[in-house]
Amino acid sequence: MTLHALILWSFLCSATRCCNKWYNTYNRHVLNLPKKGFTLVELLACIIVVVILCAAVVVRLGEVRTSAFIADSSRLEREFSRGVEDLVTAGDSINGALQGMVSANPAMQGPTVAANPLCMGLQTVTWHLSSTAAPTPVALNQVLSILNTHLVTHGYGAVLIPDPAQLAKMMKSLNADAVLAYNGVQLQTVTLQFSTP
Repeated sequence: MTLHALILWSFLCSATRCCNKWYNTYNRHVLNLPKKGFTLVELLACIIVVVILCAAVVVRLGEVRTSAFIADSSRLEREFSRGVEDLVTAGDSINGALQGMVSANPAMQGPTVAANPLCMGLQTVTWHLSSTAAPTPVALNQVLSILNTHLVTHGYGAVLIPDPAQLAKMMKSLNADAVLAYNGVQLQTVTLQFSTP
């Protein structure tokens, strides 16, 4: 056996003895540790922390959903106003159809303002299409469909109406009103307004 092989052999033997010694010490130490579980107080504290975190997540999800509905409603308001303007440009309006719709549903009528500064001093009547207390997308859908029928007739693009399930969810979070502006007894224009309760 050469000197190099002898040195290597002795090194491996001493390393093996050190590893065995460390392993035995570790095992003795681990085996002698007392077995301890969670106390009732620690368990209750963990459960309370988890419940608080879950509640915070649920509240945040609700806020995010409402923010998304507000963004959708703002888009609908803008598209509705643009559609009404397009019809005025084409020499048409949805005033007659809306007047018939609101006359047939007097319970939908809200407050009247004699000279609304937001509508060039015209008299305005608010019609409640849907409220969070009694959410129904039917009247809103009807108003949007009337507008789209007139727009398509004149070659304009239709207002994008959310699908019925999305619209129903939206109406649970937002109130929807149609604000009709009158010049005397004649209906001049209509705007769509959404609001949070």
